[in-house]
Amino acid sequence: MTTLIREKTKLDCSAVNIVYKSKNGLYRGFVQPYDITYEDETKEKVLSVLKDMTVQYENGLKRYNNPSHLATVPLSDEEDREKWNDISPSLMQQLVTKHFSVSTPDYYAEAKLPA
Repeated sequence: MTTLIREKTKLDCSAVNIVYKSKNGLYRGFVQPYDITYEDETKEKVLSVLKDMTVQYENGLKRYNNPSHLATVPLSDEEDREKWNDISPSLMQQLVTKHFSVSTPDYYAEAKLPA
């Protein structure tokens, strides 16, 4: 299990899926802290694919003893980084208070809780 940490606050979730409307008009999503990304025409499709990809990614991490360089990967897409920097303070506050899904006009986020 990966623990997301922000300013010495520990969150017991393995990952967070974030979906937002991209500048290109499509829905775009990414998984923090893995840098898994996907784009499609609907928010639901993006979220579904991200969830499936996250399960596969975490299975790979387990298979190889959770290598640290793959357990926390910086976001490679500039628009994703901008979105994360913009929403992370308020999103982390929501996660700390056990709100594991957050829906705003600007984005949708959902934490993946440990099995």
